[in-house]
Amino acid sequence: MAIEDTKPLRKYMHTLTRFGEVVRQQREHEGLSVKALAEMAGVTTEYVERAEAGSAEPGLDSAYRVVRALGITPVALPRELGASRQ
Repeated sequence: MAIEDTKPLRKYMHTLTRFGEVVRQQREHEGLSVKALAEMAGVTTEYVERAEAGSAEPGLDSAYRVVRALGITPVALPRELGASRQ
C-alpha cells in the first residue's frame, strides 16, 4: 500500500487552526466575550469555542456570520488566514 500524500490534510488543518486564531484574536481585540460573539453571529457559544480551538469545521454560512460579526469582510478573510501568527 502506498502512503497517501498528507499535504492537503495538513494544509486544511492549518487553515482551521488559523481561522480559530483569527477569530480569537479579533474577538479579544474587540473586547467581546465568547457569548457576546456567539449572540452577534447567531451561533452557539460551543461553536465559537470549538472554532477558536481549531476543532470546528466551519460551514460557510457559520464562518461568514462569525467573521462579519467581527467586522472582517469575506474579501479580507483569506489575507487574515494567511497572515503569520502574532
